[in-house]
Amino acid sequence: MTLLHNPKSDLTHLYFSGVAKRVSQTFMSLFSPLYIFSLFWQQNYGVSLSVLIVLFFYLVVLISKIATMVFAEDLSRSTGFKKIIWISVLPFLANVVFLILSQSHPLFLVFAAVTGGMHAGLYWWGYHGYFVKSGDVRHFGENIGQAQLLDTTAEILVPVLGGILVLISGFFPNFILASVFIVLSVVLLGRDHEKRQKHDVKFKEVYNLIKTHPVMSLAYIGGSFEAVFYLLIWPIFLFILFGRVLDFGAIVGAASFLSALVGVLVGRYIDRQGERQVVAMGSFLLSASWAIRLVLRSFGGYVFAESVANFGGRITALSLQELTYKKAIEAGSAKAILFRETALVLGGVILIATMSLWVIFFGDLEKAFILPAVVSLFPLGFVLKSVRDEKK
Repeated sequence: MTLLHNPKSDLTHLYFSGVAKRVSQTFMSLFSPLYIFSLFWQQNYGVSLSVLIVLFFYLVVLISKIATMVFAEDLSRSTGFKKIIWISVLPFLANVVFLILSQSHPLFLVFAAVTGGMHAGLYWWGYHGYFVKSGDVRHFGENIGQAQLLDTTAEILVPVLGGILVLISGFFPNFILASVFIVLSVVLLGRDHEKRQKHDVKFKEVYNLIKTHPVMSLAYIGGSFEAVFYLLIWPIFLFILFGRVLDFGAIVGAASFLSALVGVLVGRYIDRQGERQVVAMGSFLLSASWAIRLVLRSFGGYVFAESVANFGGRITALSLQELTYKKAIEAGSAKAILFRETALVLGGVILIATMSLWVIFFGDLEKAFILPAVVSLFPLGFVLKSVRDEKK
C-alpha cells in the first residue's frame, strides 16, 4: 500500500500550485499581523491600541473577502475557476505594494486590507470550486490530507526563514518572496483543463442555509473563531513575550511535520469511517492546546501546545472541508462552498468584535486564551446532532 493515493491528473497541478501558494500565504499570514502591530507599537501607540488596529485591518479583509467571493461566483460561470485563480494574483501584488507603502503612510493599510480580501475571495473560490470539480468523492479526505502534507514544506521552513529575514532585513523581504511564490503558484497551475461553475448561487439562499442549519454553521464559526485568534493574537502574544519574531517562527515550524503526516492517515480514516469521530477528537485537542498554553508557560510548553493545536486544527478543518466538498457534489452547485466561506467570515468577525471588547476592558492577551479554548468545542454540536439523527 502506498502512502499517497494517486490523484486525478487535474488535481496534480492544483496540488503543486497549492504548495507554492502555501509558501506565499505563510509568509503573509504569519508576518503581516506582526508587521502591522510593530508598525504602531514602535511608535508608542501602546499594546492595546496596536492590537485594535490589527483587528480592524482584518475586519476590512474579511468584509472585502466575502463581497469579492459573491462576485467570483458569478465570474466562475463565464471564465472558469482557474482563470479566477489567475486573476487573484493582481490584488495580491497590490496588497504587497500597499503594505510596503504603509511604513511611511499608514493610511495605505486600508487599501492593503481591501486588496488582501479581494485576493482571498477570488483565490479560494477558484481553488475550492476546481477541487470539487476535479476530486474523487470517494477519496476526498485523503485528497485533502495529501494536499496538506505537501503544504508542510511551507509550514516547517517558512516560519523559521521568515523570522531570520525579519531579524536581518525587516518584514519586506517576506512580502517580496510571497509575491514571487504567488506568481509561481499560478504558473504551476497552468490554464488547461478549465472547469466552470454551472449553477447560479444566490446569497439569499446561503443566508437561509445559515438560519436553517445552525449546528453546521456553529461548527464553521467556532473553527474560524479559533483560527483567526491563532492568526492574529497568538503571534502578537509571542512577539511581546520573547521580543523576537524568530522565536515565534521556531515554535510554529517545529510543530508542523508530524501533524501533516498523520493528516494523510486521518484522511483515509475519514473516507472510511466518516467525519464525526475525527471532528470530536480534533475539537477536544484544539481546546486542550489553549489550556496547555495557559499552564505550560515556557518555550518548550508552547512548542508542545502548538503541536497539539496543529494536529487538532488540521484534522478538524480536514473533516469539515471534506463534508463541504461532498455536499457541493450532492447539491450539484457551489452553494455548500459559499455557505462554508460565509460562516467562516462570520466566525472571524465575531472573534474580532469579541477581542476588541476584551482588549478595551481587560487588555491581558494571555487570559484571552480561554475564549478559543471554549469556542473550539463548537464543532461538537455537529457530532451530537449526527448521533441524534442516527438514533431516529
